[in-house]
Amino acid sequence: MKRPFSLLEIVIALGLSSILLMLLFRFLISYATVEQKIEAAEAALQERARVQEKLETIFTTLEPRTIEEPNFYTLQFPKEKALSLVVFFNAGIDPNPAFSGPNTGRLYLNEQGELCFTQWTLAKDDFRTEVLLKGVSKLEWEMLKAKGENASLWPKKQSGLPSIIRLKLWCGIDKKKQKEPNLQFAFVLPTQEPILILK
Repeated sequence: MKRPFSLLEIVIALGLSSILLMLLFRFLISYATVEQKIEAAEAALQERARVQEKLETIFTTLEPRTIEEPNFYTLQFPKEKALSLVVFFNAGIDPNPAFSGPNTGRLYLNEQGELCFTQWTLAKDDFRTEVLLKGVSKLEWEMLKAKGENASLWPKKQSGLPSIIRLKLWCGIDKKKQKEPNLQFAFVLPTQEPILILK
């Protein structure tokens, strides 16, 4: 004849079961949190890789400049704190033929803290803007000249191109609290000589 379970044994069994279930739920919550962090990190890496690819496409397809129309210069726009970089580049083949081939582009930080790229057609009668990165609090340019000098400005009248350009970004942080940027992109630019147009 089997002995019936006592109330104390049932209480102990329920207590042990609740401890095991609590440990299981903690593990599942921790696993879900880690998975969310991994997904966020993967999304951030994919976004940065997309920005890297876009910038590389722009800087490796700069069109030769003329004396009248420079293909690379920085410019301060009235409502913007950071300098914009204006480039004349080859956009390649686009579904919209007007945006194919040589186009003018501008890289800048807008008032909403977004790194943007605006592209104009060769006739400058149409444009489109693409948001490359969100949550940017500060943007700085650094250009390495041929003689090894660094510059943050590249005026329209400046001849040639810098040998290296670096884009420094402060993303999602307060620049006053952190002096160094937490995201940087660097590109080696093709050396070009200006084209003289004889009239």
